[in-house]
Amino acid sequence: MLGVLSKGDFLDIFNIFTERDSQLFARALTDVEVVSIPLKEVSQTVEQNPELAMTLLKFFSNRLLETVEILEQVAYSKVEERLIFLLRNLSSTTDSRGQWHPIPHYLTHKDLAGMIASTRETVTFLLNKLSQTGQIKQEDQRIWVKLD
Repeated sequence: MLGVLSKGDFLDIFNIFTERDSQLFARALTDVEVVSIPLKEVSQTVEQNPELAMTLLKFFSNRLLETVEILEQVAYSKVEERLIFLLRNLSSTTDSRGQWHPIPHYLTHKDLAGMIASTRETVTFLLNKLSQTGQIKQEDQRIWVKLD
């Protein structure tokens, strides 16, 4: 699993400006509504709107930096560090309770393991360890991350 999308996000946006066939596979973890927009229509809109083009350029730049961070985590960090990094990135500030921020409720231990190139068993072990050290708490069927 490479990421989690939210309402209003674009699926397969990276293939808009490439001639390669899409290799994307997506699975909805909740009920979703998908709107399909022809590539030609998107390309024409971007060409006619420089502000939209700059917004997309910023988006792609940020995603590239995030990808580099993830690759560095996978290459050089321990599994526990990758898990903490992921939990912090997935945490929501809208449902926060003081310093505690939840990750999406529909993510399973298996999903988290896939996102950090680990196993479900290792993630479960590490979540229990992080819970014992007070870095996370598991409450209301959700994982809550403490952000300082």
